Amino acid sequence: KTQISLKCALIKTWCDNICRLSHPVDLSIPQIHISEPTGHLTKGQSLNINCSTAPQYPGGTFKLLHSSLSGSQWLPATNHIAVFKIHAVTYSHDGNYSCQYSTQVSGRTFNSSVSRTESVTVTDVRLAGGGSCAGRVEVYHSGDWGTVCEDGWGLPDAD
Repeated sequence: KTQISLKCALIKTWCDNICRLSHPVDLSIPQIHISEPTGHLTKGQSLNINCSTAPQYPGGTFKLLHSSLSGSQWLPATNHIAVFKIHAVTYSHDGNYSCQYSTQVSGRTFNSSVSRTESVTVTDVRLAGGGSCAGRVEVYHSGDWGTVCEDGWGLPDAD
């Protein structure tokens, strides 16, 4: 009798595993939204990146992908949303962002397709080639410093 029960338990476990593996899970593509100010930020500003998905399964996590930073950030989904907070952007935050949603169903992990991308450009302004009140006005944009005007900049120009 013990041997028959064991065989039945093994067959039931095998059948349950087959059913789990064949269960189709089609996750919605998540949405990404960058909080104000969108697009162009000055070094040191704060930034919130929201990832959300349609309510299909409870729980889950969001992965924030960045085009030029290695590694990813993961946050749990709360009401199908995760908010990634960057308190002071630096030049390394410049680039494209996207989200991916992940959840477990019947003991297996499923990942959504990756969301569309949103771009973040981190800029900064400096005075170069002069003193504390004169020089060239330069702007940092897309990984390079560029000159705004060819002539020198001085206090009269600031007025």
